[in-house]
Amino acid sequence: MQKKFKLSESGYQFLLSVEEYRTKPISDSTGQLCVGIHHVGKDIIPNKIYTDEEIDEFFQKDKAAIEEDVNKIFDSRFMTQNMFDACFSFAFNVGNISQTELGKMIAKNPYDDRLREFWAYTYTNGKKNQKLVNRR
Repeated sequence: MQKKFKLSESGYQFLLSVEEYRTKPISDSTGQLCVGIHHVGKDIIPNKIYTDEEIDEFFQKDKAAIEEDVNKIFDSRFMTQNMFDACFSFAFNVGNISQTELGKMIAKNPYDDRLREFWAYTYTNGKKNQKLVNRR
Protein backbone atom coordinates (compact mmCIF):
# COMPACT_ATOMS: atom_id res chain seq x y z
CA MET A 1 0.00 0.00 0.00
CA GLN A 2 1.27 3.45 -0.89
CA LYS A 3 1.99 6.06 1.71
CA LYS A 4 -0.77 8.66 2.08
CA PHE A 5 0.54 12.19 2.35
CA LYS A 6 -0.76 14.94 4.61
CA LEU A 7 -0.26 18.67 4.29
CA SER A 8 3.08 19.57 5.87
CA GLU A 9 3.66 22.46 8.26
CA SER A 10 5.52 24.38 5.54
CA GLY A 11 2.62 23.71 3.15
CA TYR A 12 0.21 25.03 5.77
CA GLN A 13 2.34 28.14 6.33
CA PHE A 14 2.42 28.78 2.57
CA LEU A 15 -1.36 28.45 2.44
CA LEU A 16 -1.70 31.00 5.24
CA SER A 17 0.57 33.36 3.30
CA VAL A 18 -1.66 33.29 0.20
CA GLU A 19 -5.12 32.98 1.76
CA GLU A 20 -6.65 35.70 3.88
CA TYR A 21 -7.84 34.65 7.34
CA ARG A 22 -11.26 36.15 7.94
CA THR A 23 -13.51 35.89 10.97
CA LYS A 24 -16.41 37.58 9.17
CA PRO A 25 -17.78 36.10 5.91
CA ILE A 26 -17.18 37.94 2.64
CA SER A 27 -17.89 37.18 -1.00
CA ASP A 28 -14.79 35.90 -2.77
CA SER A 29 -13.75 36.72 -6.35
CA THR A 30 -16.25 34.15 -7.68
CA GLY A 31 -19.13 35.51 -5.59
CA GLN A 32 -19.14 32.65 -3.06
CA LEU A 33 -19.43 33.42 0.63
CA CYS A 34 -16.22 32.46 2.44
CA VAL A 35 -14.79 32.67 5.96
CA GLY A 36 -11.65 31.61 7.81
CA ILE A 37 -8.97 30.24 5.53
CA HIS A 38 -11.21 30.50 2.47
CA HIS A 39 -13.84 28.01 3.63
CA VAL A 40 -16.86 28.09 1.32
CA GLY A 41 -20.13 26.29 1.83
CA LYS A 42 -23.76 26.42 2.82
CA ASP A 43 -22.75 26.18 6.47
CA ILE A 44 -21.57 29.82 6.50
CA ILE A 45 -23.90 32.25 8.23
CA PRO A 46 -23.75 35.77 6.72
CA ASN A 47 -22.67 38.52 9.14
CA LYS A 48 -21.67 36.06 11.87
CA ILE A 49 -18.29 36.64 13.51
CA TYR A 50 -16.60 33.24 13.73
CA THR A 51 -14.25 32.17 16.50
CA ASP A 52 -10.78 30.77 15.83
CA GLU A 53 -12.06 27.38 17.02
CA GLU A 54 -14.92 27.41 14.50
CA ILE A 55 -12.54 28.43 11.73
CA ASP A 56 -10.14 25.64 12.70
CA GLU A 57 -13.02 23.12 12.54
CA PHE A 58 -13.85 24.32 9.02
CA PHE A 59 -10.20 24.08 8.00
CA GLN A 60 -9.69 20.59 9.43
CA LYS A 61 -12.75 19.35 7.54
CA ASP A 62 -11.64 21.04 4.30
CA LYS A 63 -8.07 19.80 4.78
CA ALA A 64 -9.12 16.16 5.20
CA ALA A 65 -11.25 16.27 2.04
CA ILE A 66 -8.48 17.90 -0.01
CA GLU A 67 -5.80 15.51 1.26
CA GLU A 68 -8.04 12.61 0.23
CA ASP A 69 -8.58 14.10 -3.22
CA VAL A 70 -4.90 14.87 -3.84
CA ASN A 71 -3.88 11.38 -2.69
CA LYS A 72 -6.10 9.97 -5.49
CA ILE A 73 -3.64 11.29 -8.10
CA PHE A 74 -0.52 11.06 -6.00
CA ASP A 75 1.98 8.25 -6.43
CA SER A 76 4.19 8.43 -3.35
CA ARG A 77 6.88 6.34 -5.07
CA PHE A 78 7.66 9.19 -7.46
CA MET A 79 6.51 12.36 -5.75
CA THR A 80 7.81 14.44 -2.86
CA GLN A 81 6.18 16.20 0.07
CA ASN A 82 6.75 19.54 -1.65
CA MET A 83 4.92 18.27 -4.74
CA PHE A 84 2.04 17.12 -2.53
CA ASP A 85 1.89 20.51 -0.81
CA ALA A 86 1.81 22.28 -4.21
CA CYS A 87 -1.02 20.03 -5.40
CA PHE A 88 -2.85 20.61 -2.10
CA SER A 89 -2.56 24.39 -2.53
CA PHE A 90 -3.89 24.09 -6.07
CA ALA A 91 -6.80 21.89 -5.01
CA PHE A 92 -7.55 24.19 -2.06
CA ASN A 93 -7.83 27.02 -4.56
CA VAL A 94 -9.74 25.43 -7.45
CA GLY A 95 -11.44 22.35 -6.03
CA ASN A 96 -11.02 18.67 -6.73
CA ILE A 97 -7.70 18.32 -8.52
CA SER A 98 -8.44 14.69 -9.32
CA GLN A 99 -11.22 15.84 -11.67
CA THR A 100 -9.04 18.27 -13.67
CA GLU A 101 -6.90 17.66 -16.75
CA LEU A 102 -3.93 18.75 -14.68
CA GLY A 103 -4.69 16.11 -12.06
CA LYS A 104 -4.95 13.44 -14.72
CA MET A 105 -1.56 14.47 -16.12
CA ILE A 106 0.04 14.37 -12.66
CA ALA A 107 -1.41 10.90 -12.05
CA LYS A 108 0.12 9.63 -15.32
CA ASN A 109 3.52 11.30 -15.05
CA PRO A 110 4.35 13.89 -12.36
CA TYR A 111 7.39 15.00 -14.36
CA ASP A 112 5.57 15.63 -17.66
CA ASP A 113 6.54 18.92 -19.32
CA ARG A 114 2.88 19.53 -20.05
CA LEU A 115 2.41 20.33 -16.38
CA ARG A 116 2.87 23.93 -17.40
CA GLU A 117 -0.93 23.59 -17.34
CA PHE A 118 -0.63 24.95 -13.79
CA TRP A 119 -0.21 28.38 -15.38
CA ALA A 120 -3.58 28.15 -17.13
CA TYR A 121 -5.24 28.44 -13.73
CA THR A 122 -4.46 32.12 -13.19
CA TYR A 123 -7.76 33.64 -14.28
CA THR A 124 -10.89 34.60 -12.36
CA ASN A 125 -14.01 35.25 -14.40
CA GLY A 126 -11.87 35.57 -17.55
CA LYS A 127 -9.43 38.10 -16.08
CA LYS A 128 -5.79 37.50 -15.11
CA ASN A 129 -5.59 37.38 -11.30
CA GLN A 130 -2.19 38.46 -9.94
CA LYS A 131 -2.75 36.61 -6.66
CA LEU A 132 -3.16 33.38 -8.64
CA VAL A 133 -0.07 34.14 -10.74
CA ASN A 134 1.95 34.60 -7.53
CA ARG A 135 0.52 31.41 -6.06
CA ARG A 136 1.47 29.22 -9.01
